[in-house]
Amino acid sequence: MIRANKLCLPRVCAALACAGLVSAAPPGTSEITSNDMWSVDGNGDTVWVLTARGVNYTTNALAESPSWQGYYSNDIRDVVAYGISYHGGTAIVPLFPRSGETANDILIFSASKKPSSVRFDFKRTSLRGASDPEFFATAAEYLDGYWWLSCTDGGVVRMGSDTTVLYPGTGEPVEFEAFKTDSFSSTGAREDAQTVALDAHAPSHSLWVVQRRALWRLRTDSLSWTMISDTAVDTAEMSGVWAWDSNRVLVRMHVASPGEKSPSDTGSLYAFASGDGVSWERSRFTDEKAPFALTFLDSEHVYLVRGNDVKHWADIDTIGIVEKGFAEGGSYSARQLDFDVVSPVINDIFYTTTQDTGILWIPTTEGLFLSYSKDFRPDSLRNLAIIRRDKTVPAGLKNRNVYAFPSILNDSYKNQRAVFAYNLEEDDDVTIDIFDWNMDHVIRIIENRFRYAGKNRPDGRARSTDAGEDSWDGTFNNNNGTRVEPGVYYFRVKSRKNGRAFGKLVVAKPEF
Repeated sequence: MIRANKLCLPRVCAALACAGLVSAAPPGTSEITSNDMWSVDGNGDTVWVLTARGVNYTTNALAESPSWQGYYSNDIRDVVAYGISYHGGTAIVPLFPRSGETANDILIFSASKKPSSVRFDFKRTSLRGASDPEFFATAAEYLDGYWWLSCTDGGVVRMGSDTTVLYPGTGEPVEFEAFKTDSFSSTGAREDAQTVALDAHAPSHSLWVVQRRALWRLRTDSLSWTMISDTAVDTAEMSGVWAWDSNRVLVRMHVASPGEKSPSDTGSLYAFASGDGVSWERSRFTDEKAPFALTFLDSEHVYLVRGNDVKHWADIDTIGIVEKGFAEGGSYSARQLDFDVVSPVINDIFYTTTQDTGILWIPTTEGLFLSYSKDFRPDSLRNLAIIRRDKTVPAGLKNRNVYAFPSILNDSYKNQRAVFAYNLEEDDDVTIDIFDWNMDHVIRIIENRFRYAGKNRPDGRARSTDAGEDSWDGTFNNNNGTRVEPGVYYFRVKSRKNGRAFGKLVVAKPEF
């Protein structure tokens, strides 16, 4: 993640005039742009989130109710993006390349300036072993006054007032405008030379750069390269890197098993320590498939995402799992959340601190989960909250206005409950009942409980539902009892003055 000195947006834009500012500013908004959230980055009270339809940001992330702003972006919606990187008021989002293109657009967002877009239009020249080179910026880090981007066949681009291109191990950078194939005489074959990932460690002025078959360390103060190599990983392909501190780095590798010619698809996590005589070793954090995202809390603790689980590990005296935290269907329930959450898929993870307070952010397909407690402990993932767009519930008890979320109860997901969404036109007392497909009564959920009209609710949420009470777990006692038979069920929301409405949900057959 980005950690360094402040960079102003005009400097970035002016420095990249050679690449050309392209798209017009997308519209600003105070809404969450999408519940499908892909990536997150930030520093202290400022957090930026990449979603399926744009970006959102807050500058008071540690507040009890942070305010969010953002931008919708047709480019992000139509093309998809690699991720988001933030520093000093500027967020950078490299987009996936469009079909047939050899370079991609890079979106630049700011809380105070209009968004813009740039691209590195490398000259269409061929590198050795590459008849059709690709210059896709895939990741960005800020360090020592510059943005640094990994650009596949274009090596590393240092973005600033003097934008330059560097290739691992080749010495002095070359000005972007002067770049050509023979600028670097030892770029190697394409499969070895492509730059696929990078990460920065500001205190040591180090940029860790991953090519497919090599790990490099660039000292950004002297622009000197060091290759990290070992015969044990000569058959590996690398695809990710995370700098923990000045000496330790974790790398995702895909290593061929004995007798196999090609590396595995799942990959493994390897560790390299340069300061204590330790070379490459299979990471002690996990002996399963490699995580696709991780974040460091401090010098001892790390959270990583593997599959659809977040796991917490500690590197103290012995290496071992401290606590399995957020997992699919395991650490949240509809009883705790007044939102339409079914089964989120985790996309990223990020930890940020201000003074003594820390927040762990987990963007998912269902919204942005976070540990909001000021008593947050590095060995706990309790007290998760969620940030997302709230589905509008029309006022009035009519059949078309009420619904259950999720609409299917499946006991494959732990602690799952269906919450009944409705919105009264006036404050009233409410009773909710469950009936089977033959309209025989199954259970009463609440009886004559007071509910605000959505427009009168003190917290401003435009619905009458109390998610803590207006829900059903699919059992006869609504308290983890005997489960009802699979099938279609109906719920009725009835009030004294506002009429009544029916909705439908399904209790699915258990999976074994």
